[in-house]
Amino acid sequence: MPDHPANVTEIVPGQLFAVAGFVPAQRSTSWIMPGLTGQLAVPCYVLRDGDEALIVDSGLAIHRDELFRGLDAVLAGTTHRAFAMTRREPDSIINLPMLVQRYQVSPVYCGGALNPVDFFERVDQRNTELHIHAIARTGVTWVSPSETIAVGRLRVDMVRTRLCVLPKTHIVEHATGTLFGSDSWGSLTQPATGAVDIVRQEDARLDRAALAGYLAHKFDWLLGIDTSLVADDVASLAMRYAVQRICPGYGAVIEGASLSRRVIQETAAAIHLLAREPMAQRLSVADGEALSRAVEGLPA
Repeated sequence: MPDHPANVTEIVPGQLFAVAGFVPAQRSTSWIMPGLTGQLAVPCYVLRDGDEALIVDSGLAIHRDELFRGLDAVLAGTTHRAFAMTRREPDSIINLPMLVQRYQVSPVYCGGALNPVDFFERVDQRNTELHIHAIARTGVTWVSPSETIAVGRLRVDMVRTRLCVLPKTHIVEHATGTLFGSDSWGSLTQPATGAVDIVRQEDARLDRAALAGYLAHKFDWLLGIDTSLVADDVASLAMRYAVQRICPGYGAVIEGASLSRRVIQETAAAIHLLAREPMAQRLSVADGEALSRAVEGLPA
């Protein structure tokens, strides 16, 4: 590939790229775990084979110009560009309207229902379709767990698990062995901006206790409940797929089959640990009393 901007990381030569913006990890926001230092990458990824490309997630609006400079380089020579979202949340799709306009992206893929007769799943699908049409004037192509997306010779599955806040899809590409992890992993910071770091060796930030800390912050509903089904869902990713790397929605890439397998197993074990922790207390007693008084004051 010819020279490309500094924020482009070629992960698998000619096939997989990360195009990243960065936020200071000390930033006070609900989606960054407290106590981190350095820079946290927020990438979009590109799978490419020949003249076909699939963009996974869109990055943050604040990074739009630098992301587009990187995408211009990575997508050069492609004629068919599709998009897949791991979540229908702003950090995954906020730049989608501009991607559609700038790169004529189509189709837009979203992971479909696990149970096609489930009423609430269908309501969410319809809501997603209206949301995407409103912001990007394009439709959504739903992909069920039994379907595979083709990107040239590459083959992509969209996999639902229970580790989510709102509906979320893990995306797996078979030829490169890439698991796009969305927000399941998201605390691997790096010292400086530029290329996304690639972690290739054992790292204390990926041990069971560290992973449990991240999960407790991001998915606090796991605390104090029976987490066995969620843990089994995550563990199955390593059993069903030959994962060679994990590309998270935030932070550094986790590289290598052995390390990726261990991280998935440790993540499942960390989810089990959270079952032993006290349930998350979202409202204080004072908050609850104030809410009760407000409700009592409402007209009948």
